[in-house]
Amino acid sequence: MAQLRLRVTGPEEALESVSESLMDIEGVQRVDEVADLMPRMDDADSSSAGLAENDYGGVGELLVEFDDNDELASLVRRQADASARSAGAALEFIDPE
Repeated sequence: MAQLRLRVTGPEEALESVSESLMDIEGVQRVDEVADLMPRMDDADSSSAGLAENDYGGVGELLVEFDDNDELASLVRRQADASARSAGAALEFIDPE
């Protein structure tokens, strides 16, 4: 079983859209939203406080488990990217530590 971890930044609906599109792929076993332990704080005294870009959606992480297959891994990456773009979100592939 292979795993891929993704970070989606954008509208709240984007995370759900990416998750649903990945579950439609044959060979994908699970797609779970995982907790992001990194605090995201906006300091009220910061020069960036209150900027529109700081209020745009949220950040969520997905853990995708799928059959260990190079072609499937490539398909999962392409589909996640296309789905995130379609939803107006940014996508980041997170390397395992």
